[in-house]
Amino acid sequence: VEYASPRLPFGLSAGCACAVLVPAALGWLERREGSARPWFRCVMSELCADRTGSLVLLAALIVGVYSVALGTIQLAIGGSNPTAVAAITVAGNCTLCVLLYAVLRRVDAVMAKAILFAFLRGAIVPSTEILFAWSHDPSKGDTRCWTEDECEAEFC
Repeated sequence: VEYASPRLPFGLSAGCACAVLVPAALGWLERREGSARPWFRCVMSELCADRTGSLVLLAALIVGVYSVALGTIQLAIGGSNPTAVAAITVAGNCTLCVLLYAVLRRVDAVMAKAILFAFLRGAIVPSTEILFAWSHDPSKGDTRCWTEDECEAEFC
């Protein structure tokens, strides 16, 4: 991460996940007599047996697809066009909130609001140790400032 930026490990992880997903989805890994995927049908029948399970599955798929798409966009154009990535992220987060609320309110409106609140709080006020560390320049001994200009003004 220190030498290649944080995008390299993310790209490698996404590539490894896709490398496993494609052969498994195409059924190349194992052939059995009869049905090729009985466990898949069993899991899907349990999840989709009632409306709640299928709605929660749909919400999980929406979040998963959005996360992978956003990560891919960040890898593809993040370095060359950060403003476009920021706009796509804001628009995508708003769309994700609307979709999640629309899907999960059919399960329970209070739960949908609580999930939406937790997501928005994390999106609007991102405060993690990793984000804090990435937003500072340790080579200058910076532990407080958020931008390079602030660091210059503070340490000069």
